[in-house]
Amino acid sequence: MKWKQSSRSSFEPSDRLTELAAFVKMAVHKEYDLARCLLRRVGYHYGRIPALVRRGVESAFADGEIKYLVTTSTLIQGVNFPAGNLFVCQPKKGKTLPLDAGEFWNLAGRAGRLGKEFQGNIFLIDYDTWTTAPANETNEIEIQSYLKSTLAENLLGLEACALEENPKLETGEQADVDTL
Repeated sequence: MKWKQSSRSSFEPSDRLTELAAFVKMAVHKEYDLARCLLRRVGYHYGRIPALVRRGVESAFADGEIKYLVTTSTLIQGVNFPAGNLFVCQPKKGKTLPLDAGEFWNLAGRAGRLGKEFQGNIFLIDYDTWTTAPANETNEIEIQSYLKSTLAENLLGLEACALEENPKLETGEQADVDTL
């Protein structure tokens, strides 16, 4: 049996990526590094990437045209990327805050998206040098009722009000407008 080999190399850009690279040069800057990366089927994603460029990168990655994507923690902020492999090195929120366990597991959950990948792999780069160890912590988070916590915090005031025979009515001058 002979295998038919594609005339296009696995790193040769599609027409779509060539157009996206041209758009990036026109819309952002002619020397914007992303344009060169796209021509090699590599993209990157960060919080302040221009919206039209971001959508183009996200779409091309989701469709498999971008083979590798380098990203900041914006990946955990609702972007649904179907990634088979996720390489993580010292993940942070902003420039300095390490991710807590819940945020880390949310990020880890990006590997192996249902309908795209059966399973995913997460590679923790130099994990022993991380300032925190979120992979060693549980991914369970406690969900607490806002009403319950508010009542607990204000129990004495509520109790005093309930015991008053004729509680004062709150007026606009007395209202705590910051809590409205």
